[in-house]
Amino acid sequence: MLTSVRARRILLVVAAVGLFVAPLAFLVSLRLGLEDRLVELDPPAQPLVITVERRSLVNEQLVNASLEWGRPPQVLAPNWSGTVTGVYAMSGDILKTGDRVLSIDGVDRLAASSDQPFWRLLRRGDSGPDVESLQRLLSLMGYDVQPDGEFDVSTKEAVQDLEAGLGVLKPSGVFDPAWILWLPVEPFLVTSVATVVSSPAPPPGSAVVVGPPPLEGVTFFDNQDQPLALEGSWVFTSGGVEYSLVDGALDSDSLDRLETATGPEVLSVSGRVRARAPTEVIEIPATAVTSSADGALCVWVPEPDGYAPRPVELGGGRIAQVFVVSGLSPGDRVLVNPGEILKGQGCPSR
Repeated sequence: MLTSVRARRILLVVAAVGLFVAPLAFLVSLRLGLEDRLVELDPPAQPLVITVERRSLVNEQLVNASLEWGRPPQVLAPNWSGTVTGVYAMSGDILKTGDRVLSIDGVDRLAASSDQPFWRLLRRGDSGPDVESLQRLLSLMGYDVQPDGEFDVSTKEAVQDLEAGLGVLKPSGVFDPAWILWLPVEPFLVTSVATVVSSPAPPPGSAVVVGPPPLEGVTFFDNQDQPLALEGSWVFTSGGVEYSLVDGALDSDSLDRLETATGPEVLSVSGRVRARAPTEVIEIPATAVTSSADGALCVWVPEPDGYAPRPVELGGGRIAQVFVVSGLSPGDRVLVNPGEILKGQGCPSR
């Protein structure tokens, strides 16, 4: 009786195991069969080959321009003594030869542009380049003299008239360089005046009036703050205004206009640069380019018995595309998907 019960229990266990294992085995065999069918349905990668062509590319990009300001120009005091009795120049004035700047002890002092500052007393009988500069100054101011470099009677008479106009009480006909403030540039824009009425005369070599700092140069950076080497002729556009660039430098007219449009408080401006002439390039998908262990780049061109590597040089690009500078010509055929077809085969080393 016990043997019969034990046998029935064994049969029940075997039946239960069979009920569990049989479906599991069926599912496994079904999955394996499906995978075999999917492998049959997934064909091997096919080579994709394109014919390359040359195209015109407008070379343009966003930039930041760093402005480089120079030292402000100054009109310096000659060898003076006395008291400032009048100040005529004001911020915003534009000084030119013959303009009155200030007076010391009642004698006006004039702005003047000449080859070099006047440095000595000049009188009847003197000669030299500084005499000729004085004569040109007097002639420009309306006095009847000939710039011949000889301090003659007519020059003495013109100097006496100049003295009377400046407020010298007893004109002597001897030219005093202390009457003249030498202009380093003409016209000279005044941004500040460094003296006031009733103060002592500014000491020699000190600033009397100060001008705005000049814009000396501009350096262009990309959006990664890397300096740009802009060779050839370009256009920089900022604030709707175009400025001319040659080999990365603004020409003098553009520099002046940008200086006027900004001012020394502005250290950088944004804009974009554009090459004046379109660049001729060959553009290919980035996937077509492979490399060697030492960094050599190549593409693969179809041959009767497969594909051959062709060394190339790249020159920039855009999303998913690269520009080929050398190594390809219009009409060449290139394999676009070498990674799938050549299974990781690299370029030959340099």
